[in-house]
Amino acid sequence: MRKIHAMSDKIDTQTKILDAAQNLMLREGFHGVTVDRMIAEAGVSKGSFFYHFPSKDELPKALLQRFLNQQGTQIQQILAEAEARNLPPLERALRVVDGVSDIF
Repeated sequence: MRKIHAMSDKIDTQTKILDAAQNLMLREGFHGVTVDRMIAEAGVSKGSFFYHFPSKDELPKALLQRFLNQQGTQIQQILAEAEARNLPPLERALRVVDGVSDIF
């Protein structure tokens, strides 16, 4: 049970850092935000930051990966709904295109 809790804490900490980084960077740009500001916003220690990210320069890649993972999950949900409704392949594809256009 302890391992599961530790893994959850690790994910929560990383998520807090990414959320804080995203919020700050969207408002102030990448260069306008320091690691100290991000950890203060996230409520984590500097050691936690550097445990998850070797440097601030790793954040854009991690944020993009998170975005792509979230969008992939949404596309899978759209496909699953279309399959559950037994929609023809073309209509399934159009649902995905509509969903992707909403995302972007």
